[in-house]
Amino acid sequence: MISSKIKILDCTLRDGGYLVDWIFGKKSIHSIIENLSKSGVDYIELGFLKEKVFNEDKTFFSSINDLKDLDFENQKYTLMINFGEYNIANFSECRNKNIKIRVAFKKHNQKEALDYIYELKKLNWDVFANPMSTNTYSNEELFILIQELNKIRPLGVSIVDTLGNMYEKDVINIFNLIDMILAP
Repeated sequence: MISSKIKILDCTLRDGGYLVDWIFGKKSIHSIIENLSKSGVDYIELGFLKEKVFNEDKTFFSSINDLKDLDFENQKYTLMINFGEYNIANFSECRNKNIKIRVAFKKHNQKEALDYIYELKKLNWDVFANPMSTNTYSNEELFILIQELNKIRPLGVSIVDTLGNMYEKDVINIFNLIDMILAP
């Protein structure tokens, strides 16, 4: 059954950050994480991994080490990287399989982003591919992207409505095309 393969990822702490300049406050960040964990979501996206100085009141992280206070026994987390904003050299071998990385990329830097994802996979990271504005891909472009992703075998592929202009029929068409081509 396909629904067993669909997972829920909450991105309040990352995407919601656009509204508050990612300044949630340490207490609120921990409260949001605690409540999301209780809700049963599969993944909690903690924020962005960026080459910035870490501030415990914001949801930008300068390294995986900034996550030391989290409960890794009962919850899986993701961090998003906008391709080009975090050097691959900052990564070491993955030591915690409850932290996943989502790499967001634009169509024009797809090849370099896929190489980046491949390098993360070689370091044993579970990686999601996040092609921004997925609805701007033609069926042929999406077909080629998924064929390339099948070679890399990411943990998952997101259908991304970057500008909020997808309709139900768009999501269904994209989902069906990806579902038909994407390796399990």
